[in-house]
Amino acid sequence: PTPIPSKAPVTNAPTSLPTPVPTTDPTEAPTNQLSNPPTSRSPTKSPSKNPVAPTQNPTDQPSNPPSSPNPTKSPSMSPTAAPTHKPTDQPTPSPTTSAPTQPPTTANPTEVPTSQPTNQPTTSSPIQSPTNQPTNPPSTTAPTPVPTHPPTKQPFPGSTGWYVDGDKCVLGEPNTETLYPSASSCCDAQLSWVSNELCESRSTGVPTMKFYADQSVSVCRQDCPAANGLPCGGSPQDTSLELYSSLESCCAAMIAWEPSCVDKSNGNEPQGTGNRYYVNWGLMKCALDCPEGSADGCGGVAESWDTTYGTSASCCAVISWIDTTQCVYGASTTTTTTTSTTTANDTAGITCRAKTKQEITNGAWPVTDGACKVCEGEYSWWPCGTAGLCQCD
Repeated sequence: PTPIPSKAPVTNAPTSLPTPVPTTDPTEAPTNQLSNPPTSRSPTKSPSKNPVAPTQNPTDQPSNPPSSPNPTKSPSMSPTAAPTHKPTDQPTPSPTTSAPTQPPTTANPTEVPTSQPTNQPTTSSPIQSPTNQPTNPPSTTAPTPVPTHPPTKQPFPGSTGWYVDGDKCVLGEPNTETLYPSASSCCDAQLSWVSNELCESRSTGVPTMKFYADQSVSVCRQDCPAANGLPCGGSPQDTSLELYSSLESCCAAMIAWEPSCVDKSNGNEPQGTGNRYYVNWGLMKCALDCPEGSADGCGGVAESWDTTYGTSASCCAVISWIDTTQCVYGASTTTTTTTSTTTANDTAGITCRAKTKQEITNGAWPVTDGACKVCEGEYSWWPCGTAGLCQCD
């Protein structure tokens, strides 16, 4: 560095804070006067909210003098010197002049009033006598029995009508409920999510006599007093249930998996189809779908989960490990000799029965006596032999 500065400093004193970025060239010497003269002779007491750029040269006087020294508190009431461009919509509240602008056109009325009516009646008496009947017939043949006014929100004291109570409508004299002239209109207005037919029945106590499904026991019940016996089951507790006109249509639509729905709903023993075969796994044979003992080959009514077959051969194909001569329930197994034909049961002379739970030692579940009858012939598979479920003597 040089022993002395190259130039004198450009400012009288250093700034309080360093500049953010140093300039490339030194600043010029400060000016002696302000760039622009102040816009007013004295500063304002507080800064303006929205400052604007100052004018270059303020005027000495206002542009236009005020129209009056002080503003008026209300508009002037005196009329304008010239009429308005178009008439007002309403007349003025009081006359605009103290006297008429022009004298009357005549001093007196044109004519004096007449002493008698101008014209005489056209006839001295009515033309015709009064009619016996009204000119037009009444709008209705008879008055209505009750007024047609809609129900009021607040009933009159002592008035009676239908009003909603829970999931039905009742007839009474409430203090605050809306009243309806009938149970049907009350159901429509207040219980629209319930079948109108069922709602009206529950409200009036008159059963619909229609049918509804009880899927918990795979039957259909009729809407009638349960004391009347099956298929009556009383009014359904589930108000969303659909009603059917017949037991058969209810079973077909809602209990389709139960072929004996109609019989069970009526409280009768299921009769089955009577002409179709199914595998009776208890008997391990193909049996006819009909009550056991009701006819030859009937092995009891098939359950809803059993598959039925049109012929014994198609049914026996399901249990193909059973000899075809032993497959069909109730069929006789014959043995031919030179002298006579007898059944195998007669030859063997064996009677089999199902063991009780106490007699079974292998923990298996007991079968029926009918299932053990197959063991009386030459059949040796389950439940016979080593299965230990049948006792043959």
